Amino acid sequence: MPKPPESAVFDGTTIGFLVAALLGGGVTAWLHGGEAVERALISAGTTILEIAPQILGGLLIAGLVQMLVSRETISRWLGEESGMRGLLLAEVAGALTPGGPFGSFSLVYALGKVGVDIGVLITYLTAWTTLSILRLVMWEIPFLGLKLSLVRFAISLPMGIVAGILARRLAKRMGWMTTAVIVK
Repeated sequence: MPKPPESAVFDGTTIGFLVAALLGGGVTAWLHGGEAVERALISAGTTILEIAPQILGGLLIAGLVQMLVSRETISRWLGEESGMRGLLLAEVAGALTPGGPFGSFSLVYALGKVGVDIGVLITYLTAWTTLSILRLVMWEIPFLGLKLSLVRFAISLPMGIVAGILARRLAKRMGWMTTAVIVK
């Protein structure tokens, strides 16, 4: 049974955000008083409560995928050697994934940690952003009409694949590994 990947809780990014938050809190208190800081903390807490289930869901799905699917299978279907098949799977998955960035980015982060190819990750995010079937049906067609919506969708179809191919090429040119890019 594979063990979960290890990670550092307080890396440079986390420390940078904490310092920025403390500085922002200090400036807010200085300019607007302690009550403004208290309102900001309440607002932040409310936001955390609203988005936590989405982040948790995305991370749980990714964690379950890591435990249920072997690294070899992930590598074959979504790794560097997946070729165009991996990009096409990512394109379809991105277009079909509902919800906001909290779930999608959490999923991409976790999959990147188990070695999913950077091209596949970029294709997924690009397709999720440009090809959302849910957005097309619920928002675009009702508001913009069928013709404009379908033209926009058709023009956007190759974007994920192109972005994934470019990401792979850039990673190779820069000397980066194209898999496990997110691992620190």
